[in-house]
Amino acid sequence: MAKKIKEFKRCPRCDVKALIYQEKCNACGLIFSRLANASNKEAKKAIRAGQKNRVICDKTLPKDLNKWKLFFMSLFLGFFGGHFYYVGKYKTGIVFSVSAVLLMISAAIDPIAWVEYSFYMWFLILPASGCLVYLAINWVQILMNTFRVPIALKETVMVDKENENVNTEAVLKIVEEVTEKVEKDKKAEDKKKVAEEKKTKEDKTEEKKSSQEESQQTSKKSKKKATK
Repeated sequence: MAKKIKEFKRCPRCDVKALIYQEKCNACGLIFSRLANASNKEAKKAIRAGQKNRVICDKTLPKDLNKWKLFFMSLFLGFFGGHFYYVGKYKTGIVFSVSAVLLMISAAIDPIAWVEYSFYMWFLILPASGCLVYLAINWVQILMNTFRVPIALKETVMVDKENENVNTEAVLKIVEEVTEKVEKDKKAEDKKKVAEEKKTKEDKTEEKKSSQEESQQTSKKSKKKATK
């Protein structure tokens, strides 16, 4: 059975489908080749600085992250949110940490409640069990290379790209101005040519008239001489 060729990919920024060989997302304008220069380290800096507009969550791990390190962190420290702190998903990591700590404190303070399953324990057991299920899903995602991690480009690269766009716009504006000037000059030259052609035609008609008048006068003179 022939292997099915992948025809589409999803944009990591807007999650819109794009052709596998497409260089740019038609929806958000993301250039896919730039993702090769992105890093998780820059994403963590941007998240801490509150610059979330620079951050993109992508399934492809950047060069500064190790798949197996991420997996073992999720395996041994995942219940406390260790792997989330590692990739920069701090809010999710805090949720896991708080859930695990509260569960451990309650078990240490009132172990009898764990045996009797008192009502208030369910408020701790349910969030913790939800975290465990989510953690198991994360294990599978990491092994299957579908775990999304935050990535971002360096600010210098972002500035260079913005300047490049600005320079491109300036160049296009200059080109438009030059083309307009060339068109105006061409129109002026065409008008000048038309005027010159009109003048030459008028001169020719005048010359023709004058030559006709001269021929008429000479013919009259010749007739008068003939009558004498």
